[in-house]
Amino acid sequence: RLTVIYSDPSVSHACNRSAVIKKYHIVAALPTTESAFQHSCQTFQGDLITYNISSIRTRFSRKFYYMAIRRNIFFELKYTPTILDANERRATIAKAQQYHMIGKSKGIIISSGATDRFHIRSAYDVACLGFIFGLTEEQGRAGVSSMCKKLLIAAESRRLGRTPVVVRYEDIDSSSDDDDEEEEEEEDVEMKKRKNSVIENPVNKKAKIN
Repeated sequence: RLTVIYSDPSVSHACNRSAVIKKYHIVAALPTTESAFQHSCQTFQGDLITYNISSIRTRFSRKFYYMAIRRNIFFELKYTPTILDANERRATIAKAQQYHMIGKSKGIIISSGATDRFHIRSAYDVACLGFIFGLTEEQGRAGVSSMCKKLLIAAESRRLGRTPVVVRYEDIDSSSDDDDEEEEEEEDVEMKKRKNSVIENPVNKKAKIN
């Protein structure tokens, strides 16, 4: 992952020409000004929009938020700073509320932002933190699972310039197969009973002539 911190939208020209940036699987933008944020939503060739405590008060509109969503760009919330520092906690909660008021918390992923492995929490605990960030239970679970998967697919599509195809394998329910086999066996038994009854009780009877 590469995070590009910028305040001037003209940085996009350097990013587009850079051969190094194409080697990273995920490219994140950290805009520090309002114009930079609008650029990151509108034209930035990346996958994720993040923040730090200095850019937490950057304003943006609903128009640019949904523009980023339509371009398969996601918004990041980091939970480790909220655990370690009170100022970071207030800043992250304020940012999360901003995402909720403007975009109903769509396209949100929850990452650790940790520099120490001991600060990483389980996916269930992180999903529960979604309530503090103004997320619903479903959005909290998606923020650590399905949204992250969508981010990786969109990033790979941008990097390779191709549309990915996701193939999902599902096991066939064995219980339904057993039920079908039982029904077939019952039908076979019923047919055999009918044949035996026809053999034992023939219908061919001779009529009596008076």
